[in-house]
Amino acid sequence: MENSQRSYVLPASILIAAVLIAGALVYSVGTSKTVDSDQDNPSVVDLAEALKDVAKGRVILGDAKAPVQIVEFADYQCPYCAKFHKEAGQKIREEYIKAGKVNMVMVDLSFLGEGSSQAALATHCAGDQGKFWGYHDRLFDVLWDVVEGGGKKDGIFSNDNLKKFAKDLGLNTVTFNSCLDSKKHADKLESGRKIAEAALGGQVSTPSLIVGGQLIQGAQPYEVFKAAIEEELNK
Repeated sequence: MENSQRSYVLPASILIAAVLIAGALVYSVGTSKTVDSDQDNPSVVDLAEALKDVAKGRVILGDAKAPVQIVEFADYQCPYCAKFHKEAGQKIREEYIKAGKVNMVMVDLSFLGEGSSQAALATHCAGDQGKFWGYHDRLFDVLWDVVEGGGKKDGIFSNDNLKKFAKDLGLNTVTFNSCLDSKKHADKLESGRKIAEAALGGQVSTPSLIVGGQLIQGAQPYEVFKAAIEEELNK
């Protein structure tokens, strides 16, 4: 979803509301950004400890007992997250998740405005009806189509649109709409921010993916993820 080497930097106070005290937030095409900070470098973060509760309350894609788990930190309004979903992410599903070798957990790192937060809440409302990943995919497909078509993503995840997506997916709209309007799953967004702080330390970006014990940031080519997965499988 990205063909440029742009990166966008925001003050940490905007990124994770008082969670990241120093640093910056980046979403990038194919680069990792190191933030000057007193926090631990991700290379020395205890990932096992940081991710111990990552699947709690979240829907795992694939076999929960798969030998390798991928944890994705993403924002539904991040074009490069959509790029990962449409490119490397689809190939990972076909080659590894369907084969039972890998599973995936999505962690919301919503920082690009109200639309991001509402979209994340909507996925969890869809999850209440067994459609978390279907709704997740729909959001990134919509974003991808807008970006590829040269349109503006502002407003694409308005509450009205989010409710329309639920209807299109055959969800019980009364239940879904009530869930979304009440912000029923706000706790999951907050826990996602805390997990991101613990796991990513001074390098916070979307998309960020932890493949087993390896951190990969940016919408990297599929071959990068494949190499990391194979390394984890051969341990």
